[in-house]
Amino acid sequence: MTQWYYGVGEIWSFEASVATTSGVVVYIDGGKVRPTTAASQHCIGVSFVPASAGEQCSVIMEGVVKIPTTGVGAVTAGNLFGAGASGKAAARTWSQLNERNLDLGFALESVARNASCKIKLTL
Repeated sequence: MTQWYYGVGEIWSFEASVATTSGVVVYIDGGKVRPTTAASQHCIGVSFVPASAGEQCSVIMEGVVKIPTTGVGAVTAGNLFGAGASGKAAARTWSQLNERNLDLGFALESVARNASCKIKLTL
């Protein structure tokens, strides 16, 4: 079992459209939440507890979370993150589509890429 860090924040509940594990970035698809699969998805938060399809999925929408990252190169504190494949947080740049609704939050620490990182959600 993997443990992950969650600081103070707001949690809301949504129906899951597919099985969803805890600690993954999620987006709304057809009125239900599911893990992100690409950088172009409008993430709404991070799942808090596992949920099967059709069950309620608790989603952290505000606060600090420590979740897996994906991409190339090291994570530097202050880096901007958004949705990525397999529900992981992927690095974004300000010029990348310039869509604020693609942003997840900012790294609060420097870590190796593909490791878990504390991210301040800015949804």
